[in-house]
Amino acid sequence: MKAVFKAIGSTTITGFLFIIIAMALGMATIVETLYDTTTAQVWIYSATWLEVIYLIFSINLVINLFRFKLLKNGKITLWLFHFSFLLILLGGAVTRYLSHEGMLHLREGENTNRYLSSDNTLTLTVNEDTEQKRVKLSPYAIDHHSVSLEDVEVSISNYQTGVEKSLKSSPDGKAFLKLTVIQNFHSEAILLGEGETITIGNQKISFGPSSEMSSIRIQKRKNELLIDSDSAVIVRTMSSEQMGGNSVVHKLPLVAKQVYQIEDLQIILMGYEPHGCIVAKRAKNGMYSSVEATITTARIRKKVTLFNITGLPLSEEHFTLGNQMIMMGFGQKELTLPFQLKLKDFILERYNGSNSPAAYRSMIELDDTKDSIHKEVEISMNNTLHYKRYRLYQTSYDQDERGTILTVNNDYWGTLITYLGYFVMIAGMVLALFAPKSRFQKLLKRSIAPILLLLSMTGLPHSSKASNTKEEVMNDFGKVWVQSHDGRIKPISTLSNDFLRKVMWKTSFKGKQPEEVLFGIMSNPQDWENENIIKITPYVAELIHVDKKYASYHDFFDSQTGRYKLIGLVNRAYQKAPNQRHQKDKDIIKIDERVNIFHLASTQALLKTFPVKDTPLALWNAPTDFTKEATSPEQMFLRGIWNLISREYHSNHYDKVSYYLNAIHTYQQTNYKALPSEKMNKLERSYTKANIFLKIFPLYLSLGVVFLFVCFIKILQNRPYTRRFEITIFVLLLLPFLLHTIGMVLRGIISGHMPWSNGYESMIYVAWSMMLAGLIFARKNPIIISGASFLTGITLFVAHLSWMNPEITFLVPVLKSHWLTFHVAIITASYGFIGISMFIGIVNMVLSMLLSTTNRERVDLTIKQLTDINEASMILGLYLLTIGTFLGGIWANEAWGRYWGWDPKETWSLVTIFVYSFVTHMRLIPLFKGGFAFNVASIFSFSSILMTYLGVNYYLTGLHSYGSGEAGNISYYSLLGVLFLIVLCIMAHRKYRKFQTNSQEI
Repeated sequence: MKAVFKAIGSTTITGFLFIIIAMALGMATIVETLYDTTTAQVWIYSATWLEVIYLIFSINLVINLFRFKLLKNGKITLWLFHFSFLLILLGGAVTRYLSHEGMLHLREGENTNRYLSSDNTLTLTVNEDTEQKRVKLSPYAIDHHSVSLEDVEVSISNYQTGVEKSLKSSPDGKAFLKLTVIQNFHSEAILLGEGETITIGNQKISFGPSSEMSSIRIQKRKNELLIDSDSAVIVRTMSSEQMGGNSVVHKLPLVAKQVYQIEDLQIILMGYEPHGCIVAKRAKNGMYSSVEATITTARIRKKVTLFNITGLPLSEEHFTLGNQMIMMGFGQKELTLPFQLKLKDFILERYNGSNSPAAYRSMIELDDTKDSIHKEVEISMNNTLHYKRYRLYQTSYDQDERGTILTVNNDYWGTLITYLGYFVMIAGMVLALFAPKSRFQKLLKRSIAPILLLLSMTGLPHSSKASNTKEEVMNDFGKVWVQSHDGRIKPISTLSNDFLRKVMWKTSFKGKQPEEVLFGIMSNPQDWENENIIKITPYVAELIHVDKKYASYHDFFDSQTGRYKLIGLVNRAYQKAPNQRHQKDKDIIKIDERVNIFHLASTQALLKTFPVKDTPLALWNAPTDFTKEATSPEQMFLRGIWNLISREYHSNHYDKVSYYLNAIHTYQQTNYKALPSEKMNKLERSYTKANIFLKIFPLYLSLGVVFLFVCFIKILQNRPYTRRFEITIFVLLLLPFLLHTIGMVLRGIISGHMPWSNGYESMIYVAWSMMLAGLIFARKNPIIISGASFLTGITLFVAHLSWMNPEITFLVPVLKSHWLTFHVAIITASYGFIGISMFIGIVNMVLSMLLSTTNRERVDLTIKQLTDINEASMILGLYLLTIGTFLGGIWANEAWGRYWGWDPKETWSLVTIFVYSFVTHMRLIPLFKGGFAFNVASIFSFSSILMTYLGVNYYLTGLHSYGSGEAGNISYYSLLGVLFLIVLCIMAHRKYRKFQTNSQEI
């Protein structure tokens, strides 16, 4: 046994477990995208084999806590950090086995304490005894579940979704009726088996032996069917609509295609099957899910199909086998809260002038008669209700905005234990950064000391007033407020910039600024419709018969018929589900959108510049929104003012143009009280014109390349860095960093939230954190800050590629939380430090390749120093990543009521933690021990960061879709880059082995 524990506790097994868990979780996110969430749960997340791996991992962790004697060696911080993972694993196990979750639907005025479980439940009742089992089912997973009671066993298989009930002839089956039942203009097709009873409204319909409980009875008599009722039965044919007789006492023949009206209920016999059974049949709009159930007793084996509708309590099937009364149930189990909830009001708030939800909340009356508590509570996104160890949080709402959907979660102990693990882990990490005996401090003492940066913010310089009257007109045009498609109020200057970037992927056209381009299209569309301004792909260029990268608006229409050339392809692309669209479909959709945006600009429909008076939530009007029949002077003025401005502009009457533009501006200030201030207008226009991030990335790149080249020359020539050289690098790179910081601050002020809420903003922030990491680790080796500058420039360049949307937008409701500041800021900053680690690994590969007999001592010393910095940066990045990930768990608990839901984004964050945990522990694994292996691993492990940050956002699906955007297929350049790194590492390894010394490895 001692040998077994020794084998399980080996550091090699530790590394192996890190990799296996990371690979399993990463594969689960791909399974979820290819199939569905439940399949990923069944195959991986909730699979027994993965739970066994977690158990072995826990045992391995416990053994190593004792093996390395961290407490005795004074490494309490390291012990706390590793012990916290045991607490987190324990909390996860408690959540997995003891918690439950469900959905509660309330309409305004409704009072209930019942909700439906999220998991499916298999129920078996024999006579009066009941046995139940929670099951996770997937149409793609071959997974059998069974439940036993007394001598009866029920097993289920072949789970299907999106099916309808279908009647099939079966020699061993019972009689079935195919009925159509109509009530209150609602028609429903029903399959009613002999011996069954259904309820429609306040009427019960039975088929078979007479039942006093049923108000409508259908029976068999020899070769005919009879119907009678407690109420009068009116009979008419479907073709003639003639009234027939009615009867209260006598049974009437039930004839196909005749209408039997009983009070407000109409019954039509559509068919009859004397021997049949119900089976599941795939249907486009199928509302049922189904399983095949096999009931086995000592003497009898019977197969039936069970059906259920998601959102309704589990359905039950009753029958007799021998002398036993059996009931089977399948579906969502109805659970009970220990208190009552009543929805008084559901409130949906929208952004001013927009249909986009800003927030939604449920006003609830909570009534707990047992404890004599009656109070009113509000449940909204990021504002959950905590009561008696239950958590209720806002999930969704009904389309008519008169009902709410809440998720109910009961996981008190699992959450408590996990939170305790989070706290111990964060405490251990923070203390480890400052503990004298920690690995991080050891690396710092060997290589570097952090630099404290004091940044002073200065305002952007204001451009001098243009002397040209035409430029003054464009300035007045740019400051007019306009409402964007999502309801945000912004200057036309910003709209013009967004328009040109969307349509053309550029910020100017033939030397014209965005305002002049948009004004020209709006005022003189005929000339601009022939300009090659719409960005296209080679595929679309071939379709519309042009040989350029840009097309004109006219190129998209047939010159003879005026037919839109892409109409058929656009319709087919939109008819496909998003996950079934190939790249050509996506190209068609994006280019069609550009054509439509150009059309909106040319017809002035894009200029929503006129607010509706005293109606702050209404959409603003464009000139085209006022009909020609408008007779009021105000509407006639608003409908024609932009045409008037256009005429005056082309007549060179610039003073009149400015007068009318200022008149529109004044009209907006008068009729819209929620209009942003003039200072905000000026600030946003300055930010847009400055285009800081686009302008500084060439500076980052050029300085980074130059300084890297100089640093390599100095290393190879054994020339030490001078203090003047180090100061020069630091000062020159501090300038773009300050501008970078100012740009982020300005964007945050303009948007009204922290500037890292979407893909573009987070990319800008990652670039900033990379430069910050370079400044911190720059003191003793300028190559670090030079590399940071190069990486920052590359990141900013990627941020301005076509698939990144730089438009400032509103926050979706879930992001309106203070957790956005902490979670996203910390986890995104970690990418910067890990990015620096990756870059140092590449630098060390290049240096290893350049080893020679003349420079070996100097280069070897530099590699060792850089490796220490590499590990320190990685440790800091891993700490930030781990803290940020689990702070995200706390945020998820506040927003969605559960701290972990296996969303692809959080899953890949966990995968990345396991990957970098493996890399930082490689020095303890004999097979991977050594500085060279660590540097190689620091390069290729960065792929997990890319997958977490970009891959999940743009190629997988999940709850973090608010940060996603559009992306095409993986570029060949990316594959070439990976191939280059592999070749680099192979060549470096050959040179490294040739000049390897006997010095002690890291």
